[in-house]
Amino acid sequence: METIGHVGKRRGGALARRASVHVDDHVASRFALGDMALELEPMRPQSGRNGGFCEALQVFAGDIGVEFRTPLDYDAVAAAWPEKHSSARASWTVYQRMAHLPGCSVVQDPPFTDRLGVRCGGGVATGGAEA
Repeated sequence: METIGHVGKRRGGALARRASVHVDDHVASRFALGDMALELEPMRPQSGRNGGFCEALQVFAGDIGVEFRTPLDYDAVAAAWPEKHSSARASWTVYQRMAHLPGCSVVQDPPFTDRLGVRCGGGVATGGAEA
């Protein structure tokens, strides 16, 4: 029987499917936090932000127990990828790195990874189809 680490292939697949749910939840949580930060301090079309955005996001970060950069990063990605243009099919890192290219097809349809039968960033699949 083939193994993945210290477990059989079947158990490894089950662990990957369970982990995928957590990855999807983690991506959704980051977008939710980004949306909340945007509600506190929306981006402006021309200037980007008003002068008090740092203070507002610092207070927000302190209230939720994260570093200041966290809501700052999350809201920038959430602004670039509104809900109608994002899905849990791509990892947060992909969305973050591609924030300057909204609508990129790699983000909308990430490549399939044969090793575990998953699309990059979650969405466990078998035979190339989403599960």
